[in-house]
Amino acid sequence: MAGNGEGKSALDAELKAIGLALDWAVEMNWRNLIVFSDCKMAVDALQQRKVPDWRVAISFYNALTNLSLT
Repeated sequence: MAGNGEGKSALDAELKAIGLALDWAVEMNWRNLIVFSDCKMAVDALQQRKVPDWRVAISFYNALTNLSLT
């Protein structure tokens, strides 16, 4: 996942963090993960596979892609 590390919002930052963690898990070939987050909007969006806000679409789809690989 490429980026400058700056989130546009708290939601964007949370999705980037989840995406980075999942990216690491994919690289380590880990399966059957449990992701913990205090951001209900991010968790709900990933469970429903529906982007919550177009401004976080890139971070959302990066996290979702890695989620489907684990």
